Amino acid sequence: MAHDYRIAESFSVPERFHLVVGGTRLPVGHVAMLQSLDSPIALFEDAVRVLEGRFPAQSNLAVPQDPLVCTTPLAQNAAGVIVPSNEGTSRD
Repeated sequence: MAHDYRIAESFSVPERFHLVVGGTRLPVGHVAMLQSLDSPIALFEDAVRVLEGRFPAQSNLAVPQDPLVCTTPLAQNAAGVIVPSNEGTSRD
């Protein structure tokens, strides 16, 4: 879906991934940082666990250790609109 990010649930960047820049702690990181993690979805582990916790107990469902994932980097443009980062100048 081309615009599914508009209805996606938002999760904060976990504290363990914040960077200190100029004395200020920021919830950001460079994409190269993800390559050093144990798993390609390590950044999203907390969010996955929250979503997994919503599965009905009797379902016996769980997110596998190596789930198939698709991520879309998002950025807030100058107009305050959140867009996929490759569309940072969009005004939709």
